[in-house]
Amino acid sequence: MRVDQLISGSGQWDEDVVRASFCRIDADAILRTPIRGLGDDVWAWELEKHGFYSVKSAYKLLDARRQQHDNAEAVGRR
Repeated sequence: MRVDQLISGSGQWDEDVVRASFCRIDADAILRTPIRGLGDDVWAWELEKHGFYSVKSAYKLLDARRQQHDNAEAVGRR
């Protein structure tokens, strides 16, 4: 099931569909989640406060992953 199948034509959660598709606790959580509204999706880069991709933030991400990999290898050699 796709999220758009859980939203009514008015842009709100279709509560009947949500409750029929999920267990109570999950349905309650979904129904508490606000819907941004109708319209096109947008691309956003979560590693920047402004949401725009930057080479600097991509580099930081790759460097952090490299450090994690190096640390995991070091632990494995002990």
